[in-house]
Amino acid sequence: MAEKLFKSNQLLGQLRRIVKSEQLVLSILALVVGAMAGGGTILFREGILFVQLLTFGSGEEAVHEYLAHLPAWHLIMVPTLGGLFVGVFIYRFLPERRTHGVADVVDAALFHDARMSSRCGIKSVFISAVSLGTGASLGREGPVVHMGASFGAWL
Repeated sequence: MAEKLFKSNQLLGQLRRIVKSEQLVLSILALVVGAMAGGGTILFREGILFVQLLTFGSGEEAVHEYLAHLPAWHLIMVPTLGGLFVGVFIYRFLPERRTHGVADVVDAALFHDARMSSRCGIKSVFISAVSLGTGASLGREGPVVHMGASFGAWL
């Protein structure tokens, strides 16, 4: 199974020469992908807080308390400019003209031999961090799932 999914990967070939058990190879790969996804998730959350700090002046998780003291024009302008930036970025740099999420991971696993573009995954995570940091009402789980799957597909 692992050979089918990763047969063109040199890392897997080297790992299989060192470790003879297929189950152990899969376990090591799962550990590496999990560590990469966990680290990426931390960076993603910190990225959201950094964008909040740049745009709203507060990098705290409970930003709503800080937002109550900002003028109305600021609360309207930041999400508007954030949405404009995200729209231009998606139009210019994402070939499918949309970000990717959980449904794309399931689609890739079922119909495309688990092949996913790691570039699109990273761009989607960046766009999601900017969107969330500028006030978009989105979830953090979809981009994180797609990022982890992109790491796994890349590895």
